[in-house]
Amino acid sequence: YRLSQGIEIRSNDVNKIDDSIFEDAALRKLNQCSGELSQISNGRIRIEDNVDLTNLPAKLSSRMKSLKATTLWSIDPAPDPRRKAFLEFEHSAIKERNANVQRLFIVDCSAIRQDKDRFLARILSDQKNGVRVRWMMDSTWVDSEKAPKPIDFGIWDDDLVWLYEKNMEEKTRIWLAYLIRSEANSNRYNEIFLANWKIAKAPEELMVM
Repeated sequence: YRLSQGIEIRSNDVNKIDDSIFEDAALRKLNQCSGELSQISNGRIRIEDNVDLTNLPAKLSSRMKSLKATTLWSIDPAPDPRRKAFLEFEHSAIKERNANVQRLFIVDCSAIRQDKDRFLARILSDQKNGVRVRWMMDSTWVDSEKAPKPIDFGIWDDDLVWLYEKNMEEKTRIWLAYLIRSEANSNRYNEIFLANWKIAKAPEELMVM
């Protein structure tokens, strides 16, 4: 295994430690690292540290010229403080650099019945801040192989994709994210976003429901 700064670790080196428990744990970790390095070489980074989950979207927003994003209203993966910081950077990008931001909210029937006022307030707040906003019911999602059900993702500058996924490995850390830099993937997520954007509804249609 060749790591950063010229560091190379070989399985034989681990075996020389002569401690079977340490060896097994070390080799499992090296295999995990190898898999992650392989993903990185293909333009995909797994993000699970809370500091990175907070800072990276803000950093992306601080330089962005455009953003296409979906938001799962009922299960938003970003806690309130993290979301607030991100939205402030987004607002600044729109105001100072005329960034083009589109947000597609995805909502279910129960949220419309129980949480309509708060949902509408968020949509109108985004719209007031210069975000182009639409919404849709989760049942009308246009599915595809990469997104068979509604997902929470953003595409910055038609280049970098930030994709939230539920963390099935840890109960204490519900969400993780992937930062993806790949032309094929960014093109595909653009297509997914635009297909759903086309059939989504304007905020005014929510007001008369």
